Amino acid sequence: MSCRDYDTTAANAASLISNFLGLSHSMVLRLLPAGDSLLLQGGVGWKTGLVGHAVFDTNRNTLTGFALSSTDPVIIENLRTESRFAIPAPLLGYGLVSGVCIRIPCQYQSFGVLAGFSTEQRSFNQDDLSCLRAMAGMLAVSSGCQRTGEVRREDQEKIAQAKQEWEATVDALPHFICLLDEQKHIVRANRSLEQWVPGPIGDVRGHTVHELLHPGCHDPSCYMSTCDVVWNEVLSGRYAEFEVEVKVLKRHLSIQVRPTTRCSAIGMKRTSMAVVVLQDITKIKHAEEVLKRSKDQLEHLIQLRTAELVLANEKLKCEIVERQLIEEELRRSENELRLLSAQLLTAQEMERKRIASELHDGIGQSLSAIKFCMENALGRWAPQPHDQDVKLIKSIIPRMQTAIDEVRRISMDLRPSTLDDLGIIPTIAWFCREFRSIYSNIRLDAHIDVAENDVSVPLKTVVFRIMQEALNNIVKHAKAEYALVHLQKIDSAIELLVQDDGVGFDINSLAHRKRSDKGFGIVGMRERAEFSGGTFFIMSNNKTGTLIRTSWPCRH
Repeated sequence: MSCRDYDTTAANAASLISNFLGLSHSMVLRLLPAGDSLLLQGGVGWKTGLVGHAVFDTNRNTLTGFALSSTDPVIIENLRTESRFAIPAPLLGYGLVSGVCIRIPCQYQSFGVLAGFSTEQRSFNQDDLSCLRAMAGMLAVSSGCQRTGEVRREDQEKIAQAKQEWEATVDALPHFICLLDEQKHIVRANRSLEQWVPGPIGDVRGHTVHELLHPGCHDPSCYMSTCDVVWNEVLSGRYAEFEVEVKVLKRHLSIQVRPTTRCSAIGMKRTSMAVVVLQDITKIKHAEEVLKRSKDQLEHLIQLRTAELVLANEKLKCEIVERQLIEEELRRSENELRLLSAQLLTAQEMERKRIASELHDGIGQSLSAIKFCMENALGRWAPQPHDQDVKLIKSIIPRMQTAIDEVRRISMDLRPSTLDDLGIIPTIAWFCREFRSIYSNIRLDAHIDVAENDVSVPLKTVVFRIMQEALNNIVKHAKAEYALVHLQKIDSAIELLVQDDGVGFDINSLAHRKRSDKGFGIVGMRERAEFSGGTFFIMSNNKTGTLIRTSWPCRH
């Protein structure tokens, strides 16, 4: 065989191996006469110019040399982790992962190497290896490396055996594989089509793929005519792949069309233009349909769930708006309540002031006038010492004085006149003196570190009432021996502090006490402080007594 003929044979062999085994790259290496290198005689997937020129080393430390000296196929699971040999430089840069190499035998020495590679990790079974062995045997026979001259019976038997092994291997493949000539007629095909088409098929040579799959169809718009559409791609040397649904066979097919080189080798009686591989993907399509239905169902469920979530979200928004309206109403009610409470306290204070004024200016002055008149009358009458009327009048005068003092005391308790006439500082001093005179068992210290003008007029009443109630509580409940009243100005705040060393109480119990339990009490003091714009703090325990601290910002 001439070198040109063998180049064609090697190219076709590489193409067939790539199609049959589903490999992205394949190559046929021929041992050069010097025996120290291998020439890339034919291949698929390599860069332009590499076939016919690339040379590989025969050193056993390399992949090609290792395969050339091995009698068994060399399987490479992963080229990147291979440690038995080095990877030749021409194979780098293609992203190759798995591969298989087999020696092309010859009568006297190895003729070369047949190899295929994949860009994805894969394994190679016995059918794959049998296909490689058959192809290597046919390459060896067609290379003419046996003795020239008349072919002996032994050689004919080897050729027949290699051809039989090759046909058996291709027939065992599940795909329908055929070679087409220039008229798109089948030149050669395997027998897997018998599994798809019911009834006898007969000789398929000379028929088109369309005629086999759609017998009697003359519709130019038939979907199987796609083969005709891609034929121009094949004639231009390009690879084509597409999918069709063959309703007659009730199958989905994947059709791959790969161009080959014109040759008459490997027993072919006609010129082949393309290799066609038909793969049954019906199960894959059915799985895709099931997956699509599941996806559609899932999307439907997601849409339903999304709609439910949107509805729930809208309800939640309505509830939030409703709650915000309720909270706003509560805040408005609370503000109104605070305003009403403040107005009530103001009205109460005004009423106390009015009653105290009437007691002092009305009843108090009337009693003082009566007492004065009685004392004046006694002085003018000069009655007898033992006169009973004189004794009666003299006994009435002290009672009148007592009534006057009681009216004055009630008036001061209701509203000390000094608070309006003199201010908060003299009022606190007066109240502390009265407290000491009445409750001599309690030592009271009073410290006033503010100026009269530092305390605003409305705040004076609040400060006095809180101090008054705090000292009253000390008398009623604390059992204290010492008390402290301290009114001071700290930075920009007025602070009132009332402290005792009494028995204290549980602050948490205040929430469960009724307002009437202690009259105005702590709750009233807190309300007065907060309604007037201040803060109220209380601390109490049975060891250190009770501390009340109230503060207000200074307002000029």
